[in-house]
Amino acid sequence: SFHYHLLVVVICIFLLLFGLLAVFLIHNFDSIGQDIGRHLKIGEIIWQTKEVPKTNLFSFTEPDFPFFNHHWLSEVIFFGIFSWFGFTGLILLILFLVLATFLLLFLIAKKHSRFWPLLISFIFSIFIFIQRTEVRPEIFSFVILSFFLFAVFCAKYDKKYKYLWVLPFLQLLWTNLHIYFFIGPFFILSFFIDQLANKKYEYIKKTIIVLFLTFSAILINPNGIQGALLPFRV
Repeated sequence: SFHYHLLVVVICIFLLLFGLLAVFLIHNFDSIGQDIGRHLKIGEIIWQTKEVPKTNLFSFTEPDFPFFNHHWLSEVIFFGIFSWFGFTGLILLILFLVLATFLLLFLIAKKHSRFWPLLISFIFSIFIFIQRTEVRPEIFSFVILSFFLFAVFCAKYDKKYKYLWVLPFLQLLWTNLHIYFFIGPFFILSFFIDQLANKKYEYIKKTIIVLFLTFSAILINPNGIQGALLPFRV
């Protein structure tokens, strides 16, 4: 039938779109320089000493200068993958995370847009994605923020609140993966304000609990309250 063939075409285009994105994400080994050497070395130090350094280890003139490492968990993950699978493993990790981010955003937008405008916009967005797809801690922020969006949209429009309970755990990870972690609590706070403004009181108690747990999660880091406030001091 016509609808069956249309569905096949849409699925094929969708797979080709992901294939196109994946091709752009395959870097040469010499294109992932940047900060990866420092990340791998600090990850190794943390793995060996079982503690997060509190000073700038790579400063010759100020070796004892205080340093709040807001992405120490990313560095441990990078070092672990590099130890087992080398640079190829790191590239495949980034490939998987970016595709997961892309898929979550696509699923969100698909419910609130017609397919063809969505397809065109996502093709152009690929060229934005590929600007920051090297091995950096911020890649974890991409995928976690996308899930925050997915969970809040499911709660707001589909009344599916089960995904919100995952957010405090993700926030705990996010707090130690990358400095963009501060976006999480404010995103849930925005959802809470939206519920109040639209007088959606039916599930507001759940949102308050999730909001409290999410704010609490940002305090669980090697530097406590100072680490939680770090994004506002940088």
